[in-house]
Amino acid sequence: MKSIKFLGVLSALGVVAAMAGRADAATIFYDYATTLSLASGPDALGLNGATVDVQVDVDSSAVYITRYGLPAVIMNNDATVTISGASVGANDGTFALSQLAFYPSFAGLFTDPAANWAMVTLPVGGTLTLELNTNATGTGGAEIAGNTVQLSDFGPATSQNLQLPGSDGSVYNQNNTSVTATLAPEPATLGLVFASFCGLGLLRRLKIR
Repeated sequence: MKSIKFLGVLSALGVVAAMAGRADAATIFYDYATTLSLASGPDALGLNGATVDVQVDVDSSAVYITRYGLPAVIMNNDATVTISGASVGANDGTFALSQLAFYPSFAGLFTDPAANWAMVTLPVGGTLTLELNTNATGTGGAEIAGNTVQLSDFGPATSQNLQLPGSDGSVYNQNNTSVTATLAPEPATLGLVFASFCGLGLLRRLKIR
């Protein structure tokens, strides 16, 4: 019985220690959404009135580096753009984007390492360039290389609402743009939180006995 209690105590303490080691494991989710209106051109892409939603994330422990003399953080390589409401139905969907980096003081999302605007190739009509410049937030404007990213560096932020050009010669205005960021713990961390409660409960029961 003593050996069982000892193993139970070790198990409970191990879970608690593991949770403490992962307490800061989290992901920052960045979302840039806007509705397009045709400013000029033929609209071969069918994006007049469509919603464009760019999503990407970064680990909350990521550190800013220097790119072209500016602080930048390389985002996780999972950026996507979702288009809905296109008059050309084939252009509705979620499409992968190239590797992106976030520049907190410049500010906004750009390709990495070239620092160009991202571009999405659509099934019909060609490409759309995503000029996603934003105004720097209070903390973002003060960041330097070597600092760890903060949630408030990303959003809420205001877009500069630059016009988005299509390869067919169309130009689109951005309307009702929303730039937000949220922080979420990693699934492994959530599991450890649950396991820790189980481990602490086991520890209490063993003490009672």
